[in-house]
Amino acid sequence: MRTGPSFFVASIVVLAAVSTPCRSWAEAPAPPPVNDPKANFHETGRLGVIGAITEDGWKGGVVFEHEYFEAQLLAHGDYINKHNHDLRLTYKAGGRTPLGTLNYLAFGLEFGHHPGGREDGVSLSHDYFLGPYISLQRYFAATPVMLNLWVNPVQYDHEIDVENGAARVNVTWHIFQTGGFGIAYIF
Repeated sequence: MRTGPSFFVASIVVLAAVSTPCRSWAEAPAPPPVNDPKANFHETGRLGVIGAITEDGWKGGVVFEHEYFEAQLLAHGDYINKHNHDLRLTYKAGGRTPLGTLNYLAFGLEFGHHPGGREDGVSLSHDYFLGPYISLQRYFAATPVMLNLWVNPVQYDHEIDVENGAARVNVTWHIFQTGGFGIAYIF
């Protein structure tokens, strides 16, 4: 048996390898905390303005967004003459739940009507719609801009149709046929 310097060095290497404690990935030290404002984002309740495109045209309005609830008022108007003009108001209110960082799922009730609207001189004030909505919302990091996409799974529409100066009520149920897309600036 040979006991020269090479055997001695090999023995030390083997002993060093066996006696060194193993470190697994689970024991790796945690990275230091990052001071990222996005990571701890919570909506404390702010007012904003919104522009939206819906199935019945462009609308603008005001919003109040909180971590767990929201309220919106959207309006659209046009004026042709004293016998043909329209003002459409839409109210939305509901709950919100955070989906990770800067994303929200919102759900609630949407109601819209036409106060003071006229078509061929006939009042449209009894025209309204009502239904629930589901919304996905996304804040852009480090900006006050929020994207808002919503759909109405079911909507009851009590519409006033005017033909030849006569009003007729048309009741319709819409299934996944209405909704909208908006961009809000939250102050």
